[in-house]
Amino acid sequence: MFPGYGWKVDGQTAMTNRTYHRASSQASVWLPMPTGDINEDWGFLLGFLKSAFQKVFVTRYDRYSDTLSPPDFEFDLLVQLLAVRNLDLFTFMDRIAAERGVPMTNPAQASRICVDKRNLPVLFPEFVPETRVVRDISDVEICFHDWDGDIIVKPPFYGMGESIIRINSPDALGEAAEVLEISPSRDIVVQPFCEGFSQGDQRVLLTRSTSGEPMILGNFGRIPKPGGWMTNITQGASFFFRPLESDERALALEVFHRTGLDYAGLDIGRHDGRAFLIEVNPTGGGLIDCDVKYQTNTQTVLFDLLQSRLDGAL
Repeated sequence: MFPGYGWKVDGQTAMTNRTYHRASSQASVWLPMPTGDINEDWGFLLGFLKSAFQKVFVTRYDRYSDTLSPPDFEFDLLVQLLAVRNLDLFTFMDRIAAERGVPMTNPAQASRICVDKRNLPVLFPEFVPETRVVRDISDVEICFHDWDGDIIVKPPFYGMGESIIRINSPDALGEAAEVLEISPSRDIVVQPFCEGFSQGDQRVLLTRSTSGEPMILGNFGRIPKPGGWMTNITQGASFFFRPLESDERALALEVFHRTGLDYAGLDIGRHDGRAFLIEVNPTGGGLIDCDVKYQTNTQTVLFDLLQSRLDGAL
């Protein structure tokens, strides 16, 4: 479909060229949306839902809150498309969906597990760099010395590169205490700095077919800003496009298969000639980048998946 780009999965085209306005539903959906400016990506997803479903009820909430206010109106599907920063909020949304007797996508429990970086080494040990979860600055110092004086420190379940730091000097070890302080779980994830990741990574967008099989929608690469090492677009990184390597494709399909998610964006980097999983993002973010670049309609596939949830097929 697009030569040199990873749009075909096992010889099958993951996309169709019908537009989503030809596939519409009489259902009503509830979309919890974090407060703040509605960026281009959020606007894209909101516009898609409003075009595809009869009613879309939007609730704005503090992204760090553990509760939100459900709509007074009846709805048929709870759609969690945007990043959540508080693990308890997944549980709260799941309870609301159960009380209303409606399905939720992504499934709350799968999202809660996968968004927590502490779980990735347990779930996907063969794909994740060496990782330690620590609660004390002294343990950070041990990691620093064990990993040649160059480490990455992350809060367990923040996103967009928020509060992720690199420590490559003994004088900077105190900065880890600040990350520990803001971490709601009072622990942090520590990994050795992987030079290969800072050369650029891949965001791989996946969903499930109506039969439940993992399917790659597309991918795009991210390169840190000059002199930087973080590949988050919100941290100044830029896009590039290249086909997935065979081991990146295999990693993406296997990891997504294990997650239990309906859709996700996986961050995959290369280091020492190997593909590694960096993060699992249980959201619909990133679709606009593929659609704008290649003039495609990934939302068509997403609509089919949401309809499958409504129909109880997934």
